Amino acid sequence: MRRYFYSETLNTGESLSLTGDLFHHIFDVCRVQMGQHFELLNSTGQAYLVSVESIGKKSAQVMVREERIIPKIKEPHLHLCLSFPKVSTFEFIIEKSVELGVKSITPFLSDFSSIRTKAQFPSAKEARWQRIILQATQQSGRGDLMILNEVQAFDEILAPQIQKKEEALTLVAYEGEASWTLKNYLHARKSPFLRDVYIFVGSEGGFSDREIKRFQSLDLSPVTLGDQVLRVETACLTLVSSLKYEFDI
Repeated sequence: MRRYFYSETLNTGESLSLTGDLFHHIFDVCRVQMGQHFELLNSTGQAYLVSVESIGKKSAQVMVREERIIPKIKEPHLHLCLSFPKVSTFEFIIEKSVELGVKSITPFLSDFSSIRTKAQFPSAKEARWQRIILQATQQSGRGDLMILNEVQAFDEILAPQIQKKEEALTLVAYEGEASWTLKNYLHARKSPFLRDVYIFVGSEGGFSDREIKRFQSLDLSPVTLGDQVLRVETACLTLVSSLKYEFDI
């Protein structure tokens, strides 16, 4: 069944007029017809089954038939902290992270990120990234919008890690030699009280020696994902998928 994002709360039996971009997408692009059903999703976890009652040139009338609660994303929540890569790579990661249930993405600047200063960050593309999040949410049917945080400097994104909590676990993916494998690290560090997992992934080129030493100074040991050097997007999907399996989320 097709799903579309609609920010308002609705009620069963309510009649609703769809106009503007939403009307165009549903009826012009997706070619939904009279009598068909689809779901409207909002960011608070509700899904509304609606039927098409009438279609005009610029608006359509739909009736809310049923309401259901979309299950919340299970804990621990996954937070991807990503050294900003090429824009096309970043957009791919955004889309797949939504589908896989990642709670948030925070881009940051590192020695090997594709840009070096916040002034170089392509903020003009943020509206496009939000559309990618919205479209992936509709496709996957999740009940909330993934959070895309503002870009941070390397030291800024590490600041919350200084005050580590029992409810949080941090993973630093590293393509060089590391004393921990992902499996061993999780078995040693995971706790039944975990609520959040922070995943640090470097850009093309990974993390510099300076950055790895900085992680280690905070007792954040680098973790290897195997002998092969993975692309940024492959590392992100591998880590998120492995964590979903390990924590059954």
